[in-house]
Amino acid sequence: VGVSLPLVIYTSALSVYEAERFADGANITSFGEAIWWALASVTTVGYGDRFPVTEDGRFIATFLMIIGIGLFSSLTALLAAWVMGQKNDQNT
Repeated sequence: VGVSLPLVIYTSALSVYEAERFADGANITSFGEAIWWALASVTTVGYGDRFPVTEDGRFIATFLMIIGIGLFSSLTALLAAWVMGQKNDQNT
């Protein structure tokens, strides 16, 4: 998760920046805005201040949200398993 998440964020930001920067009505026109959008989207917060307007950008957004849900769910499951393992060790 520690390696995958930054790689997915960077790749998605770069991809959506490339897809959106010259599109009509785009509000992701710099790489900084693309990074902000990717961070907000991967955490499923999605403030709505930045969003893709192209079909390619929306495809990337869908991919990023699904991957983000999976990665954060995996992290939560790992933490829960660790806590439960600690609890079971104390009971034996």
